[in-house]
Amino acid sequence: MATSDGAPTLSVFVKPDLLTGVEQADDLSLLRLIADQANDADRANAAWKVFYDRYKGWLWTKCHHVARDLGGETWVEDIFLDTMECVYRYAHRFHLPANIPATSVIAHVKAWLGKITSNNLRNRLEGHYDEVTMDDEAWAKHRAAEPSDHPERTPTAEQQAFRAAFAALSEREQVVLRVTFQYHRFGADFQRLPNHIVRDLADQLGTTPENLRTIRSRALRKLGVARATTSAAKTQKTSLK
Repeated sequence: MATSDGAPTLSVFVKPDLLTGVEQADDLSLLRLIADQANDADRANAAWKVFYDRYKGWLWTKCHHVARDLGGETWVEDIFLDTMECVYRYAHRFHLPANIPATSVIAHVKAWLGKITSNNLRNRLEGHYDEVTMDDEAWAKHRAAEPSDHPERTPTAEQQAFRAAFAALSEREQVVLRVTFQYHRFGADFQRLPNHIVRDLADQLGTTPENLRTIRSRALRKLGVARATTSAAKTQKTSLK
């Protein structure tokens, strides 16, 4: 769902009384509340929502401009959400220069958001520089040319357990995890599917983007339980030797 300015709506539950208590806070106070999330997550969420609503219109426009300048127009919504997630995660890193006037705070906040936005898009673009695009016939020739004389490796007990656990998942759970693993970004702080992929996958499975997260979490828990059981059995077997 999007707001009137085109920006996505922030889907986070906030207690009404907490929201009322932080709506009038200035930007620096909001960021300090967000940074204190380990001690007061509810108030941090309320501050994040107020900050989000306060800057969503400006940031949405900024993302469009940055994407146009760097050639990543298809990722406007993704870099917008990435930037807002970075605000929540890295609010503690925002610092103002000493003795600046109060009228300059907004400009510094916007500069900080702009830098995060540009970095997010550059990271996405850099991740696609080494991609190879081929049609089906070219891929078939490529696979046929691959050497096939390398020895088959016997899967470990952990690999066997994972394969068995994955096979036991429902077809819907398997599809969601396959797509999730396909878009995994090694070393990235945030592991989130591109929004257009989430929408397409939800349509394909006849569900909602919110329910996809539930399906993924349930499937990962099942795999985690299987792995923990295998590890425990391996430990017990080793201890009996």
